[in-house]
Amino acid sequence: MVFFGVADIATAEIDDHHQKLIGLTGDNMNTSYYDKQAPTTVTKPMVFSNQPKFSWDEKTGISYLPNVPLFSVTYQVPQDSELNRCRPTTLGGVAQTRYRLREVPRACTQAFITGLGYESMHDEPYRWNPS
Repeated sequence: MVFFGVADIATAEIDDHHQKLIGLTGDNMNTSYYDKQAPTTVTKPMVFSNQPKFSWDEKTGISYLPNVPLFSVTYQVPQDSELNRCRPTTLGGVAQTRYRLREVPRACTQAFITGLGYESMHDEPYRWNPS
């Protein structure tokens, strides 16, 4: 993970205490929705279901989480704070490339987890897995 620019990686069990962080209502943490409820056309809720595997209903767009022990895997890709202060210039924009570069460590992490025989689910846009 360090090869891809990741500074920290952590795992945590999603227990009863942490389940309240999961987007059960479909809320979107996007800045344009900070002051109001996000429309359901933007994100769909997560539902804890009585089934052994993760599933997604294409018709409703709802993700169903299984009734098995769940774990969250998060990682941090730091950005250059000095370059970030140069925004809105081209140099400042370069500081934001870490948002794009996180795709490679995400895919590699999912492949690793799947290779161990577990199921891996990726959630966007950030409504249930804060890091």
